[in-house]
Amino acid sequence: MSKAKIKMTLKTSQEMIEKELLALWKEEEQRIIYQEDEILKTKVIYDYKRNILIRENDQIHMKYIFELGKETTGKIKVKELQQEVNVQIKTNKLQKEHKNIMIEFFVEKSPIEYKIEVI
Repeated sequence: MSKAKIKMTLKTSQEMIEKELLALWKEEEQRIIYQEDEILKTKVIYDYKRNILIRENDQIHMKYIFELGKETTGKIKVKELQQEVNVQIKTNKLQKEHKNIMIEFFVEKSPIEYKIEVI
């Protein structure tokens, strides 16, 4: 396991978030792990082998699976209510170069762009 400084970018139709963060790279599992938020302590895991994004904090557990050009089902579990919601994910672009990724996708009909760049 090694540490890496990353730049995470999340762009939606309402906002754009860019953060420089410290991440852990698990070589054997091909996963990058980082904490996205200081207040909610949101843990983010991206699995490079299976193209799965997981975000989790005390309130939610979210799992999105990306398959280029296909629709998949993402799951968002609201912990307090013990309820899970399924959302449709359509992946339009999925680029990986070394540890960098760029994904353009739709959740239901809302466009999202997600990037991780090792800096």
